[in-house]
Amino acid sequence: MSRFKPLLMFFIFPMLIGLWAANITVNAMQSFRFVTKPDFTPNIAVIPIIIFLVYILMGISAYLVHKSKSYGRETPLYIWVLQLVFCFFWSITFFSGAAYQLSFIWISVLWVLILVMTLRFFAFKPLAGYLQIPYLICATFAVYLNFMVYFLNK
Repeated sequence: MSRFKPLLMFFIFPMLIGLWAANITVNAMQSFRFVTKPDFTPNIAVIPIIIFLVYILMGISAYLVHKSKSYGRETPLYIWVLQLVFCFFWSITFFSGAAYQLSFIWISVLWVLILVMTLRFFAFKPLAGYLQIPYLICATFAVYLNFMVYFLNK
């Protein structure tokens, strides 16, 4: 069982962060329906599914880096935690705060953190880096959507 504790931690930690953010922003999601959004905004029901899948891949990647036992593996794992924190606060800023300009800046920094994390994961375990590509794609789309929501509602 102790062999699986790190694996469970890397799955559970991002899920708890995501659930915590969702719990905080659930009421704001109702009012977000009335915000002007670009036509290509995905259906709100699809977003939790995408986030769940991305968090699963994120957990697998972090576990692979952790398991690598390579010197310096702590740095990409610190970046992993930091980007989770940024993701948490972005969702609160964007949905609950409706601070679209601030959240655009915040998610832009988050995107850089995700890119750096992905590149660092590649360096330690290429599979871990490849598993982050969907996250980077989703984050790129989210940056664009955030900008458009800001632009359409300023």
